[in-house]
Amino acid sequence: MKTIYLYIGLYILLPFSLKGTTTHPSYWKEVLPAFDTLTVSLEQNLDNADKDKFSHVIRKMYQLAEHHKELNILQARAMYWDARINTNTDSAMCLLKKAATLVDDKRYEYDKFRIQHQQTKLLIYKGDWLPAYIQAKKEEAYFKEIADTLMLAHAWVDLGVVMSNLNDLDKALEYLEKADSCFETLKQTDLQMKNRLNICNILCCMERKEEAVNTLKLLLEEPEAQRDTSFYINVLMSLGFYETNTKDAQYYTDRAYKLALTFGSKLLLAQTSINKATSLYNQSKTDSAQLLYRHVWNFSKGTDNCEIQLHALAGLTNTFASVQRWDSAYHYSSLYQHYNDSLSGINNLSEITRIEGRAAIEKYENDLIQMEVKAKLQRKAHIWILTATGCFSLLVCGIFWYMRKKEVMKKQLKEIEVKDLNVRLENEKLKNDRYHLEIDSKNRELTSNIMLMQEKNQVLRNLLQQIDALGSDGELPRQKSTELKKQIKSHLQIDDEWQYFKLHFESVYPEFFVNLKKQYPSLTENDLRLCAYIRIGMSNKQIAQMLSVLPDSIKISRYRIRKKFLLPQKDSLEDFLRLT
Repeated sequence: MKTIYLYIGLYILLPFSLKGTTTHPSYWKEVLPAFDTLTVSLEQNLDNADKDKFSHVIRKMYQLAEHHKELNILQARAMYWDARINTNTDSAMCLLKKAATLVDDKRYEYDKFRIQHQQTKLLIYKGDWLPAYIQAKKEEAYFKEIADTLMLAHAWVDLGVVMSNLNDLDKALEYLEKADSCFETLKQTDLQMKNRLNICNILCCMERKEEAVNTLKLLLEEPEAQRDTSFYINVLMSLGFYETNTKDAQYYTDRAYKLALTFGSKLLLAQTSINKATSLYNQSKTDSAQLLYRHVWNFSKGTDNCEIQLHALAGLTNTFASVQRWDSAYHYSSLYQHYNDSLSGINNLSEITRIEGRAAIEKYENDLIQMEVKAKLQRKAHIWILTATGCFSLLVCGIFWYMRKKEVMKKQLKEIEVKDLNVRLENEKLKNDRYHLEIDSKNRELTSNIMLMQEKNQVLRNLLQQIDALGSDGELPRQKSTELKKQIKSHLQIDDEWQYFKLHFESVYPEFFVNLKKQYPSLTENDLRLCAYIRIGMSNKQIAQMLSVLPDSIKISRYRIRKKFLLPQKDSLEDFLRLT
């Protein structure tokens, strides 16, 4: 019975790895909106149980590809999806080979690896382990590089299938557990459940039955498993075989058989019937067991499933022998021997193929290791050569550098001195600029203040005139007029105006008046005042407003001052006062 359950495990594992997968649509490079929509639809919803629906979608793909013949990628993708739902292995492989020739590897690299991924599954189905392993390893590297976690998980499933068929159970388990981790990260519960059933079957082959049984019981509680009747039946069958408690094993076997009766899958019914018949035979219910074995035998005669045929014939032989019907027992025993001899030949050939495949894979891995070792040795040799060349070059450069050292140092010292001088000059320039900016700012402030004061005094004078006019016309009482004039005059700064300006001016330009008076004693107070206004940059018009005179009067005063300074016509009065 162990053989039949190992067969069941691979039956779950292989179709799962061959059927549709779900990948994020962004990995498919966009080509044509209408075609891309169909691609996304197939990628997300592909289900081989509804082939007519998907055949219709793929026909639309072929039609679009025909209308856009310049886009070979459309034809390639249509062939890829056609191969995905094609149940004939040879036909599917032919479609995939044609699709591969239409793909531009550089522009549509993802398409290339998806086609290759499907080819890998067909190679696994045909038992071509070495090419399947090599392609799956390439897919593993590519999908890992582009961070397509789901397709990476499927590549690991393929590698697990290859290694399990080659009886390298440790590596098979390692790959399937990696895939399980990816499915869990992506929250792909349905894929994770099916992968865990495969893991359980491998664990049992490794004599880790308790661990497998506990996981299988957890799978039965999953809502996703309960909705997938086919998967649920397979879990029950596995539990019926692996459970060590006889009563529990019978319970799971009975449940699997009852579900298979209503499910409609003849293959599943045959498998569960064998388990049910065996359970009945162990309970000494020979007639019931024999009836089930007969049903399985009648079903298996129309198939090429040698495993089921052998179990049916073995069961019939045992049941007839137990009731001492030796002629029937002999008949079925002879048939069993005939089919067993045929299956032994197939199994021996498969075993040879497995041994050769495993040896070829080991040789392939060893070759890869040797290539890596050679590459490392070559890299080390290159490093040593580069190091030696570098050392020699450094020695030559060191001698040259030593010879040039003094000259370079002298040049550097000169450059440092020049830079230092430039820095000092730049600092001085910045200081001067900052000083001039401060002076200009204070000049503007002085000008603004004196203008504001003059405007205020002018307004007050106008008010005095208006009050005098109102008093003369009798519109304002004399007493009230006198009080108002008194208040206004108290705020007039006729004499203080100049003193205020002079005080602030000397805070900005100390010794200005003293130096002028010392050099040119003939200067009057009005001359000094005019010089101060010119020094802060006031125009003739502004000065005339300040002094309540005409601009021409200011020009005459400037002319007189120039004469006192004995200043030539070509020289500027403003520059002269700025340097004083």
